[in-house]
Amino acid sequence: MADAGIKNQHGVPRASLAQAIRWGSVSSNVVSLARLRSTKTQQRTVMAVEDVRAVMTAAASIDSAADQAVAVGLGEILKG
Repeated sequence: MADAGIKNQHGVPRASLAQAIRWGSVSSNVVSLARLRSTKTQQRTVMAVEDVRAVMTAAASIDSAADQAVAVGLGEILKG
């Protein structure tokens, strides 16, 4: 399960038991003791203009419609 899904699945029982403590139904919230693993995000990079042109050239060699679709999506600036 993805980390966001685990975090969401953890939040429901944690909040429920926190409310149960406020009502006096339970004495402790064992879910709040669980440690969720932290995720390390990788910094995203941007393709260089030369790389984009290479992708567009490869797309054109496969299908001319693909070249046109990429050109429309990225704009004529990269076509240069």
